[in-house]
Amino acid sequence: MVVTHDAIRVSASAGKLRREAGMLSLLFASLGGMIGSGWLFGPLNAAKVAGPASLLSWVIGGFAILLLAFVYAESATAFPRAGAVVAFPKLSHGNLMAMVMSWVVFLGYVSVPPVEVMAVLSYANNYLHGLVAPHTGVLTTMGFFVAAAMLGGFVLLNSFGIRWLLRINTTLMWWKLAVPAITILALLLFSFHAGNGSVQGFAPYGSQGVLSLVGLLLQVWLRFLHAVSHS
Repeated sequence: MVVTHDAIRVSASAGKLRREAGMLSLLFASLGGMIGSGWLFGPLNAAKVAGPASLLSWVIGGFAILLLAFVYAESATAFPRAGAVVAFPKLSHGNLMAMVMSWVVFLGYVSVPPVEVMAVLSYANNYLHGLVAPHTGVLTTMGFFVAAAMLGGFVLLNSFGIRWLLRINTTLMWWKLAVPAITILALLLFSFHAGNGSVQGFAPYGSQGVLSLVGLLLQVWLRFLHAVSHS
């Protein structure tokens, strides 16, 4: 009986997760999570809470998450594990903490697709009327059917496996980077008004508005964990 090297590799990897994700795919997985509906509604809602000083909230939240990201980067290098968000608490605090974290992560991930679908439909309602009720912001009957179809599409996409999911995400990510970049460049070149930050002052709501916004923005920055989970 002849055993080839390919057969040895297959038998050795049987029952284990294969590492299908590359560096670019993991990077874009994290960026795709942060530049999701966040770039559609984040700046608008942030400006409502803190005014122009919302820029400080983004910086404060980003610095806080950067410290956490350094910890995960070092831990992922020292202890490479699939699903590291749950695996690391198990290594440090045992099975009970891992179980609690797994439920926290599960509930967090379960809530993301409906939120993203609602964000897309809220924006699409400006062009395809009748998806969202104008005064309440609640989905209409047609909006519910469209939302269900979109969620079904997400399920189908995830069923292809991590390799195809990351490939599709990487392709879409170039578009998601290009649209905000072109928008920012166009506004700076053709519609820049230096007096926008001085109408009601730089921080009309004071430090309370800036700090209260940080907690909300942390939810956007925390999407960097996608790379840790899929590596």
